[in-house]
Amino acid sequence: MPDTHSTQIGSIPENGRFPEVNWYSFCDFIVTLLVL
Repeated sequence: MPDTHSTQIGSIPENGRFPEVNWYSFCDFIVTLLVL
């Protein structure tokens, strides 16, 4: 997976599945569940 941390919020990856920002928000959600 290419490094896309420097891309703007809402940018679409080449595979076009969903914006990168949603992926990071999902990861934050999972981390929150693990912490709780």
